[in-house]
Amino acid sequence: MAFDHMDRAALVVDPAGNVLVANRAARRVLSLEPDALPLPIERLFKGPRDQLLGDIVAAASGSRLTLLAAGAARRTPFGFRVSPIREDALVKGFVLIQTPEPAPWKTIADMSDQLREANARAAHERRAKLELKRHNRALENFSHAAAHDLKAPLRNISSVLDLLAEDYGKRLDDEALDYLSKASEGARRLQSLIAALLEHARSGDVAPKLGAECLDTAVAAVRADLDLLLEETGGTIIVGETLGEVEADRTMLGQLLQNLIGNAIKYRHPDRPPEIRIDRTHQTLIIRDNGRGFEPERADSLFEPFARLTVSSGIEGSGIGLATCRRICDRHGWTIEAEGRPGEGAIFTVGNLRVPVVPSVATPGPMD
Repeated sequence: MAFDHMDRAALVVDPAGNVLVANRAARRVLSLEPDALPLPIERLFKGPRDQLLGDIVAAASGSRLTLLAAGAARRTPFGFRVSPIREDALVKGFVLIQTPEPAPWKTIADMSDQLREANARAAHERRAKLELKRHNRALENFSHAAAHDLKAPLRNISSVLDLLAEDYGKRLDDEALDYLSKASEGARRLQSLIAALLEHARSGDVAPKLGAECLDTAVAAVRADLDLLLEETGGTIIVGETLGEVEADRTMLGQLLQNLIGNAIKYRHPDRPPEIRIDRTHQTLIIRDNGRGFEPERADSLFEPFARLTVSSGIEGSGIGLATCRRICDRHGWTIEAEGRPGEGAIFTVGNLRVPVVPSVATPGPMD
């Protein structure tokens, strides 16, 4: 029988962990008499039967199995390749064929190669992190410079609006005075936002200043900022129920909502006024609109810098808004996802929100 005359030790083990057959080479190295089988495997190799059988089953998937011979005088390690014996898709046993132990110099050489590869990967990751850090620092510096350069012209706009109200306020009707008041308030809010952005740019990678923030107040502030645009487009913002509080950085939360709600108005459907609905579950904020929508396959790419909700739509925009939303969510440990269908609208879901342990003392936000 070819099995019995193999020059390497070979065993047949049943699913219960009994050695049924051992060829000549196996009987020689394990000091077995021909009539000693069948024999429980724990009599030949060190370890409890369940553990040995589990190792054999695991090695049947292709890994090498090493067993230590039992007995006080025999502590020799044996390496085996394991093959299952199948019958009608059922495993009826295992064939263990001894494989030579790798030479020590080969093991050392393999370990050295693996170590070199690991060091090379680690060095590449360090270089990539440093490069990313440099790019982020350059972006922060650019943001700082851009915000700083906006301060002077915005201050001039605010001053002109104040002078206009002071010198010509008595000649304007109520509607004009209302527009002038909203413009002045918008300029003041923008000044505040730029100041906050400058502070964030200076802080670099500092974590957001988290606190208990009222979502209803934050939405009301955004509604006030977008009041003129909502009036021009006939748009409405519907809040399903009280949105409650969230642990967040106030400035970043306002910017997130401003971008998402502003996009819903910007990318409104040409045949109907925009309608934005905002709802909240315990850990999720959902913002739906009835706008132009987008192709479902573009849902992930929308959050990349310079991506646009609709292509060749003639709508102005930098394509940075949604990328900023993702960055804000990442900084808070939130998730953000988008769903959409062309012509039907879009849904943006911000998940993993945390309820503050200490509630805030909410102040009413500006209303329509």
